[in-house]
Amino acid sequence: MKKLLLLCPLALLAAGCFDRDYDLSDLDTGHIAIGGDASCFEVPLACIKVALDDIHDDKGSLRQMLAEADVWLPASLPDGAGCVDLHRVRTEDAYMGRLLDALIDEMKRNEEKLAQVADLAWSDYRIKFLGTLNLPDNVSKTLFLQTFKEQFRTGSTLSEAIRTKTEESARNYLTALDVETLEYELGAIDLGDMLDMLTANLDPANTPDPVNTLSIEGEVISSLPITLNLSPSFEPADIRVPTFLIEAADTTQLPSTRIYAKDLRALSRASNVTVRVPVDLQHYYPGTVIDQQTPVTIRLSLRKTGALNLNY
Repeated sequence: MKKLLLLCPLALLAAGCFDRDYDLSDLDTGHIAIGGDASCFEVPLACIKVALDDIHDDKGSLRQMLAEADVWLPASLPDGAGCVDLHRVRTEDAYMGRLLDALIDEMKRNEEKLAQVADLAWSDYRIKFLGTLNLPDNVSKTLFLQTFKEQFRTGSTLSEAIRTKTEESARNYLTALDVETLEYELGAIDLGDMLDMLTANLDPANTPDPVNTLSIEGEVISSLPITLNLSPSFEPADIRVPTFLIEAADTTQLPSTRIYAKDLRALSRASNVTVRVPVDLQHYYPGTVIDQQTPVTIRLSLRKTGALNLNY
């Protein structure tokens, strides 16, 4: 997920980001400050549109991952659930077992599901199934699929062996379902005189009820059928957004993340700013239609509360 997703922030305060009402070139710099304690200035940082194939692991894109997950998951989830709890898949054998039992039952009742699993076994797991099916390495696709489906239906010892191998393959895939850390290279950030203007009067971290602050704000608009925990960080500055949950097919606000003068100065001095976002998959809603072009949009901004100080 090398291009992320998430935070291309502070690639940001460049000219044009400010509303014309706050265009510094038009100001009479004899004034000491703009606004007062109750002022709040919002500066757009970035709008990032994430393609579905930008999200991936070392085995393929999220598009491919979800397509295979749909084969290994039953159409009707146990207990009438609307989603698969991926955390429980990874940690609870009993929960995983109920999913696999429902998969096998569906394969017995539904020819289309049986055909889907047989096709996947042929395309991606052939070597693992050849011994179970007592077939040679050079077997044709037609014979492989025919043997798989016919023997699965018999209820024989071979049928049980196919079931065991199917459950093993499904378990191994679903418990390993994950994506790589998202990463975005921002390059150098040159804030010029705006750096001093934004940081001149910030309240220290231990100030009770601070008035003059900087924070990163934003929202994530997602059409993905997955809830995700994200934990963004900015390097080389020590800026870490608290872990937050992105809702499936919904708009989620980022937690407001306060930053300080040293953080903004570290970003401004760096020759390249990197944003890294570990991702933890939480819940998957099978059967949800995904926006294939732009499943995730991230809008980011910098918020300054209190006066903008020109007397630095």
